[in-house]
Amino acid sequence: MSYFAAALVFLLLAEAMLAAGLWKPSVDIGDPVTLIIVHCVTIGWLGLLMIGALLQFTPVLTGAGLATECFNLPALIAIVGGLAALICGFAAVKNGSSAAALIMPVADAPLIVDLALRAVPVHAGFGLGG
Repeated sequence: MSYFAAALVFLLLAEAMLAAGLWKPSVDIGDPVTLIIVHCVTIGWLGLLMIGALLQFTPVLTGAGLATECFNLPALIAIVGGLAALICGFAAVKNGSSAAALIMPVADAPLIVDLALRAVPVHAGFGLGG
């Protein structure tokens, strides 16, 4: 349920930004506010929602627990922290700050590693490898 709660926070953040009128259909796709909203919906809402569902349903479908259940909370913290840092990086780009060049690689690293590692226990849980 913690993955669902985190996903819901990012969905509400994106909806609040849309309701506040921060994005318009005529805005360039590369606008930092547009990228913040897109990443909140895709990684924050859809990504966390699907990962949480997979982590709950894989043991039910396979009849065996996941070997890496102890890593679920640290992975959630890293994904949420990486996404929050990514959002801060886009905000720094919007403000013209040079800190964005430092924030973006720091934000991308936990996201890439954790999202890739989330596939391993699910993959192994179905007996497809590992």
